[in-house]
Amino acid sequence: MSSQPPPTSSSKPNWFVAEQVTLIFLFVIAAIIAYKNAADDGGSAFVILLALGVIGLAAWLVSLIIAAFANHAGKLKDQLIWIPVLHVALIVYAGFSISMVPETPSADPETPAAPTFEEYKASAIDPDPRALARTADSEFKGKIVHLTGTVIQVVGKGDELRVHLNDASGQESSIYVYVFRKDSAGTLLENDKLELWGTVLGNFTYTNLLGGETTAPSVQSEYLQLLSSAQPGSDASMPGSRSNPLPIGTEMTYNIQKTIEQYQATFKMEQAVRGDKAWAMIHKANPYNEPPSEGYEYLLVKLKVAIVNNAKPDAAVTINAIHFTLVSSSGKDYDSASVIAPEPELDASMYAGAENTGWAAFQVKTDDPHPLLAFSRNYDGTGGIWFKTD
Repeated sequence: MSSQPPPTSSSKPNWFVAEQVTLIFLFVIAAIIAYKNAADDGGSAFVILLALGVIGLAAWLVSLIIAAFANHAGKLKDQLIWIPVLHVALIVYAGFSISMVPETPSADPETPAAPTFEEYKASAIDPDPRALARTADSEFKGKIVHLTGTVIQVVGKGDELRVHLNDASGQESSIYVYVFRKDSAGTLLENDKLELWGTVLGNFTYTNLLGGETTAPSVQSEYLQLLSSAQPGSDASMPGSRSNPLPIGTEMTYNIQKTIEQYQATFKMEQAVRGDKAWAMIHKANPYNEPPSEGYEYLLVKLKVAIVNNAKPDAAVTINAIHFTLVSSSGKDYDSASVIAPEPELDASMYAGAENTGWAAFQVKTDDPHPLLAFSRNYDGTGGIWFKTD
């Protein structure tokens, strides 16, 4: 009867084999989890490896205790030496890797709620226009201000404005600001009256209509309210516009808001004379005046202009025939007439409170039934105050 050979000294105890198989299974599961997490969060993957190393080292300590009690230390001599070395290496690698992972930025603190319109208004100051013009950079930059004034130029698509400011009494000053619109007040037109609340950006230099550079305080408007609609000429439905010109004998007050001058004046066409009678008056005024061109005739208009106020109180306003343009019934500008008009001629420099009445001469086609006279139009032909001539 044959007997089984005794187990060799190199055989592994069953408990050790079972323990190692379990650890290998845990290693495989942990490796899969670590691999999946590494793509999104390398830090958590290294934490798993670190935990795996600690678990393996703990299992080695248990194996060492069991081997000592079961007298299996001799059989497991090699394993009990290299297993802890591997786990310690894994712990060191994982710990070092965790220290090298950049910290995830903390979430931004909650953004405070934007102030309401009433809160914004309450925080605004009412600067003196002259003080704002002098110290926009040094004193007012970054401050919230409340301003009122008149639009004197709409820039681009309407997202920028030049606004002529009112002073503390509500009267127009000689100061204007450049407004970068961030409000939602809609479309604005030249000569609109407005009220705005915004932040002072400091001085801003831009190219004016004459091609030179102008520096003015600039403001970013957060809130804006329209106080009154545009003056005649910018709204087609209003008296004094091209589509609704003033009849002869009708007087109207108009605000002129240009780059160089800003003033208020009243205008009235008192009389219009055309044809042979106009030529007789022109020839009498100066016999050297030439007769009208072929197919044309002269048109004389008698205009009364009074300067109500001026943004520059010590400055005079000059108004003469060259400031007026005759426009045909079909919408084409006529050339100016190079003649001496009858006396009194419309040509005077006036301070606030002064007025002048005088004649201005134009040439018009004989078959043009209803030409119009325009004053102070914008560079693109919009705006201005318009008069009938018949």
